[in-house]
Amino acid sequence: MVSTCGLIEVEAACASGSVDEVLAVMPRAECADAGAFRWPKVSQPRTVIEVSDLGCGDLVSHEDLTLIAAQVRGVIVPSASHVSGILRVGRLAAGRAAQHGEWRLLCHCHAGSSRSVAAAYVILADLAGEGNEQMAFRLLVQACGDDEPSPNLNMVAIADRILGRGGAMLGALGHPRISPAVRTPF
Repeated sequence: MVSTCGLIEVEAACASGSVDEVLAVMPRAECADAGAFRWPKVSQPRTVIEVSDLGCGDLVSHEDLTLIAAQVRGVIVPSASHVSGILRVGRLAAGRAAQHGEWRLLCHCHAGSSRSVAAAYVILADLAGEGNEQMAFRLLVQACGDDEPSPNLNMVAIADRILGRGGAMLGALGHPRISPAVRTPF
């Protein structure tokens, strides 16, 4: 139901017929800034959640994210409204899957390795329900194929808080940079 890819793979994935809906997790301006890249042309419905890639794989406090946003022009840090939008798209896609028997949602960002992977994990964990975060992460690993998923930890932390998971979503990642004592900083 949920798959991920990078910007340059979107058109081919959509043309293959294996995608019913697209969720872009990146600022529109990123396409213009990338020079050779352009916004992919797709016929499927597309939702855009504008969040920047901060280029760090660590969990960053809300205060530090705010400082980054204030100092770097054009940076859009992840927020509860962004993650709520992702959850809304996932729940609508699940409803369409129930209606149509299947609904394939493609999540993409620029590289297809952090923001889109976080969005896919957030959706899978939400749909799997509380207590099934490990299963959702295993589904994410399958959806990413040979890649080792490394979701944007700040987006996951925000989702963990919104969904009331008490750190379980972060814990399921088994990431060495996350200790059991870490709780969502948002």
